[in-house]
Amino acid sequence: MLRRNLARLLLTAAVTLGISAAAGVPASAHKVYGSWSDNDQLCAVSTCVNTGNLVRLWQTILYAEKLLPQADIDGEFGSQSANATINWQKQYNSNRPAGAPTIDVDGWVGSQSWNGAERRLKYETYDATYDYYNYAGVTGERVVNLRKNKSTGEWFFQKPLNMTWYDTSHGS
Repeated sequence: MLRRNLARLLLTAAVTLGISAAAGVPASAHKVYGSWSDNDQLCAVSTCVNTGNLVRLWQTILYAEKLLPQADIDGEFGSQSANATINWQKQYNSNRPAGAPTIDVDGWVGSQSWNGAERRLKYETYDATYDYYNYAGVTGERVVNLRKNKSTGEWFFQKPLNMTWYDTSHGS
């Protein structure tokens, strides 16, 4: 009886604190599905997502644009990522597709920036499970490979010089 009550108490505490019992994954983990404009906002303050693979995806885009060195793809959205994002936003506004709106230049990656980056995706090919895309920087020298699961809509990406696929998980 004591063990059962203790187990209930621990489970209640875990749920209250947002701890998941499944495979050590935080209960608040999110992934990117569908349209990029629905992605969580990235910024260097605590009210935004500022760690995780979603940040790595954005940093990889900044790398493709030659705005961030490969060594800075670390999954931490700090001042270097914010400054590179400002440069990306300025660059996007200068070269945006015809009819596309300008985006705010603020160093935060919100729906405008995500939507702008998604506009730059180029569809490449497909297989039974995934549609494959790439994001090429303006010079075309650096390319980010991405894939989208056809049945779930979940996005994956490859970091530069690494053929491993990463999901877009991040905390809330």
